[in-house]
Amino acid sequence: MGRHAGRARDKSPDRVIVNRKGGVWEPGIVRIWPMIAQIFASPCYNTGDSISGRRFMEYHNGTEQIGSIVDCSFLGGAMEVGASCILLELAGFRILLDCGIRQKAGQDSLPDLRRIQEAGGIDAIVVSHAHMDHTGSLPVIASEYPFVPIYMTPMSADLARVLLYDSIKLMARNEDGIPLYAEKQVLQMFSQVHPVRFNEPGEILPGITLTLYPAGHIAGAACIYLQSKDGSVFYSGDFSAFPQNTIEGAMVPNLRPDVAIVESTYGDKLHANRQIEEDRLLDIVRECIEKKGKMLIPAFALGRAQEVLLILKRGMARKAIPHVRVWADGMVRQITQVYASYPEYLRSSLARQAQKGKDLFWTDDIQPVPLTAKREDLLNTSDPVIFVSSSGMLTGGPSVDYAAKIAPMENGYLVITGYQDEEAPGRQVTNLLEHPETEDRTLRLAGRSVPVKCHLSLVGLSAHGDRS
Repeated sequence: MGRHAGRARDKSPDRVIVNRKGGVWEPGIVRIWPMIAQIFASPCYNTGDSISGRRFMEYHNGTEQIGSIVDCSFLGGAMEVGASCILLELAGFRILLDCGIRQKAGQDSLPDLRRIQEAGGIDAIVVSHAHMDHTGSLPVIASEYPFVPIYMTPMSADLARVLLYDSIKLMARNEDGIPLYAEKQVLQMFSQVHPVRFNEPGEILPGITLTLYPAGHIAGAACIYLQSKDGSVFYSGDFSAFPQNTIEGAMVPNLRPDVAIVESTYGDKLHANRQIEEDRLLDIVRECIEKKGKMLIPAFALGRAQEVLLILKRGMARKAIPHVRVWADGMVRQITQVYASYPEYLRSSLARQAQKGKDLFWTDDIQPVPLTAKREDLLNTSDPVIFVSSSGMLTGGPSVDYAAKIAPMENGYLVITGYQDEEAPGRQVTNLLEHPETEDRTLRLAGRSVPVKCHLSLVGLSAHGDRS
C-alpha cells in the first residue's frame, strides 16, 4: 500500500451512467469530468533495466557528479511494443508512470509489477494517455494500492473508461484465459482518478509538482513533467510533433529536466508526407466509388478512426471525392462520441465548430452503425459504401466480419492505416502487399480461410513522431 494512503483526496464525479448488458456494466457515453478539473492539493533500455539520474547525466554531459537524483526502472515497454510502465524514485517517493498491457498472443500481458512490491509500494500513478498499452494494467495495480491517487487528463480518463469496460467484455468471452480483472477492479480504479488539466502545475506529493503538457498522438495525451528539490523528470509518453486532423501536435515549453525519458517507436524511420498519404487515401476512395465497390478501413478505435472520419468528411466537403455512405462501427462509435464531448482537447477549428453547435464527425453521409442494424443489410446494396471499423489489426470486432465479406469481392477494397502485429491478420494483408506474386492469396480470419480478390492498400497515418 502506498505510504500516503491516508491522505485526503477529491472524489470522482458521480455522474457515471451505466447500462447492464450481458452481465457486464457498460459506461454510457457522457462526459464524466467537468470543464474545470481540480488538481489534487538517448540510449535505449530494456524492460527490467534501471538507471540513475546522475549517471544518466554523466553519460551525456561528461560530468563527474556523485549520487542519484532519480532512480528509474523500466517494468515494461522498453525495446518492445506494449506494457509501458516505469517506476521512478524521486525525492523520497515512488511514482509509477503508465501501467499498460501487452496485447500479443503468447506473451505475459502484465508489466513486471512484482518489482513495485519489492520496492515497498508506490505513492502516486501518472498516466500519459488512454491507449491500452499504457493503461490496461491500471485496474490490477489499483486493486493492490487502493488509496494511491491516479493522475491523468479528464479526457484520458473518459477514454480509458470505454477501453477498460470493452476489455472486460473481451476477457469474459475468452474461454481459454483467466481475466486480469473484473468490473469491481475497474470501478475501484476510477474512484482513485484525479483529473488534471494541461499547463496547470500542482503538488501531488509533498515537494513534488506535476505539470501535464499536450503530447499530440491522440486527444487527451500528455507529456509528464515532475519537479522536486532533488531534480526533475520529463516523460514524453507517446507523442507527435506534427498536427493531425483531430488535434494539434505536441506543445511543450523549453524545459531543462535532469532526466528525460522519450518515446522512440519510430526513432530510426521517417514517415511519409502526411498530406500526400491523406490525398492517396481519397484517391483510393474515389476509385472505389467509381467502381461501385465496398471498402473496409480497419482502424484503431481510439485516434486513427477519428482521423479517417475527418479525412473522408473534409474530402466530401471540398469535392475531392463524391458523396458516399460511410458507416462507423465497433468501439469507434463510442470513442468518437467521447471525442465530440471534449472539443477543448481538439484542434481550435473543431472547438469553434462545437461552440456553434455543429456535429464534429457525423454528417448525412457519415453515420455510426445503429445498434439494431444488420451488417449484411448494410453490405447488400448496389451503391458504394465504406466501413470504418475496429479492430485496426483485424483481430476482432466488426472489422473481421466486414473483411470476410469484402476480401473475396473483385470490386472490394481493404485499406490498412496502422501498425500490424506479426501475429495479426492485418499483417497478412501487408505481407500480400509486399509480395504481390504470392499464389496463396488468403486471409485467416477468426479461424477460417478467406480468399483475397479485393484491392489492397496501405496508407501511412501514424500518430507517433519519427526521427525528424
